[in-house]
Amino acid sequence: MQKRIPEENNGKGWKEGKRPRADVYLLFAAFDVIASNLAYGLGLWLRFDMQYMKIPRGYLYTWMQMIPVQAALIILVFAAFRLYRSIWRYAGIEELEAMIAATGLAAMLHLAVTLAFFIRMPISYYFIGWILEFLLLSGVRYSIRFCGRLEGRRLRQAGPAEN
Repeated sequence: MQKRIPEENNGKGWKEGKRPRADVYLLFAAFDVIASNLAYGLGLWLRFDMQYMKIPRGYLYTWMQMIPVQAALIILVFAAFRLYRSIWRYAGIEELEAMIAATGLAAMLHLAVTLAFFIRMPISYYFIGWILEFLLLSGVRYSIRFCGRLEGRRLRQAGPAEN
């Protein structure tokens, strides 16, 4: 799923000396973990009419117990779908399809783990959590593309630098 940059890059896909550093991958992974867990927490909160006190303790306990499990699931699934290897500045339909599949698989695994080891959560929790997870994670990645396009427009409008 790695999007290639045009031919000016010697056919290697990454510009010479421009391969993202490991800390960029770690930053994406950290964001994915936080956003994914936040999505399911918000799903639970929305399910109970945005009133924290209405959420049964068993559901809160299950959500909190799932935080480290969800962290591992999201990193493993996204790594398997090669979402950390894509160049998001050039993201296209292939990355969107991979994001849909990856978040869908992560949601199914989340459902399976909660059913196997914890209590059954409301169906809306899983559905809202998956939708919010997809929106948060793909939204940030595609905003990188959008910001890159805006930057390119500004550079083209400014014209060549005068010496």
